[in-house]
Amino acid sequence: MKLLIYSLVLPMLCSLPLSELQAQKKQTLYYPNGKVAFEGKFHMAWNQTERFQNPELLEQDQDFNRNTEFEEGERMLNAYKDIIPSKVYEGKCKYYYNNGKLFAEGTYTSGYKNGNFRFYYPDGKLAAKRTYEWGMASGHWESWDDKGQLSSSAYYKPIPDHTLQRINDKNILLKHNPDNEIKLFFGMDYENFFDSYKEQNLYAHSKNLRVFEKYVTKQLYHKAIKEGDFKVWENGKPFLEMSFHNNIPVGTWRIFRNDRPGFEIVFEDGKIIKATDFLNAENNFGSPEYLARKKELAGQYTVGSPDAIDPGVMGVPGVAPREEIFRTVQQMPEADYDFNQYISNNLKAPKGISAYKGRLIVEFVVRKDGRIDNVRSVRKSDAGPALVAEVIKVVKKMPKWKPGKQNGQAVDVYYSLPVNINLQ
Repeated sequence: MKLLIYSLVLPMLCSLPLSELQAQKKQTLYYPNGKVAFEGKFHMAWNQTERFQNPELLEQDQDFNRNTEFEEGERMLNAYKDIIPSKVYEGKCKYYYNNGKLFAEGTYTSGYKNGNFRFYYPDGKLAAKRTYEWGMASGHWESWDDKGQLSSSAYYKPIPDHTLQRINDKNILLKHNPDNEIKLFFGMDYENFFDSYKEQNLYAHSKNLRVFEKYVTKQLYHKAIKEGDFKVWENGKPFLEMSFHNNIPVGTWRIFRNDRPGFEIVFEDGKIIKATDFLNAENNFGSPEYLARKKELAGQYTVGSPDAIDPGVMGVPGVAPREEIFRTVQQMPEADYDFNQYISNNLKAPKGISAYKGRLIVEFVVRKDGRIDNVRSVRKSDAGPALVAEVIKVVKKMPKWKPGKQNGQAVDVYYSLPVNINLQ
């Protein structure tokens, strides 16, 4: 593990000779006010990545200089490491606030957090307990608010060597776009996941979904494997419950309101199969409250109004019944082929566009016979009208899908998907 992490982050570390490092004594740093700022061992080192260490890069020099957005952050970070020497910590270290109170304490090995760490508030109360293995989250993480009440509980596992090597291969040597498994270690794919489901069939629940999305993408530690139950409390009361297996959402996720479940979603095979709003039952597709609200809204419009809601379903007098196009059904449509691979194989760059990387959300109707119909773009995009038109044309020509079903019958269903575009 040690050698592998060195190959990922510190390909060459210009540091003190081992004999000097072993002879180092504990050092103490101070604030201008005379208070202790740090106690522990460290030495100054200058990270210097040499091109000859990765000969594969020499053959891909142009690609190396045209890094994708995904790689740009890591590349810039490494560039700054090459410019500015930094401290490489070793053994037990302690950090202090400028009021003299302990801020954090933990153990390092060759500059990496390795073992148990504790963090404290300025008044001395425990703020968090963390465990690391070569800089990666490991085991049970807990946090407390400034009143001493538990605020979060999470479980992590270190990323195994073979996966670290895949990350290294894809993002440093081969320069390929990372796959979904790797994106999870950077917090990227979770945002796409919730975006796609909001667009697909959970419009009424978008506000609650954003709560999960924001917490997962912004608050959880991603350079590790999330494994087990994750819980969040606010002012000592339960707020969120989530579960992961090998970084994939599983089981039932809940948002609590006033100590009771207010909203929950259920995952199966990595997909949301059910969403329930306990406080606003009219948002739950198919519920009596939902149908009553729909009927009430339909009655607000005059016969023939273009804004009327499903007059054929509601049986408005004087209007011929028409088929409903559902947004949520018991069994959603699905393709029996790889959608992204189909797009990649068939999308051609229009004239005047030599390269483009981005994402476009398209909505279409999957008819009861599996045909794709009424394709349109549903979000603004910088792709340009020519490329958007080309994407729509390709989507229209997709092979038939398995239709959606409601009460065992095939029905027409709206469906939205993110189209990942990578033209080179």
